[in-house]
Formats: sequence, structure tokens, C-alpha cells
Amino acid sequence: MTKKTNQQYLDTKKKQKEEGQRPKLTSKKMIVNLILTIVFIAVANIFFKKCSVKIKDNKRIEIERKN
Repeated sequence: MTKKTNQQYLDTKKKQKEEGQRPKLTSKKMIVNLILTIVFIAVANIFFKKCSVKIKDNKRIEIERKN
């Protein structure tokens, strides 16, 4: 490669590397992610508890119908 094409190649590689970098995780983003995770876990927990209660009630009702 000539000096000019070599420099163009290096510049292109540098530009691709800069564009491909992930954005930095700031403290504001970390706090938002943490809050969203906690909310998601809480909602999922409530949902699963309600579902398990309904399943137990349905099993109880089926057992009562059989007797």
C-alpha cells in the first residue's frame, strides 16, 4: 500500500471503531435501569402470586366437585 492509501485505511478503521463503541453508562441511566428492574420484578411477583392463588382455588373447586 502506498502511504496515502495506508492512511485512508487507518482513518477508516479508526472511524469504524469510534462509531462501533457502545455509549457510556452514566449514573442517571444506571438509576433508571435499576428502578425499572425493581418495578418489573415487583409486577411479575404480584402477577405470579395472583396466578398461583387462582390455580389453587381451581384445584380446590375441582376436588369439591368430585366429592
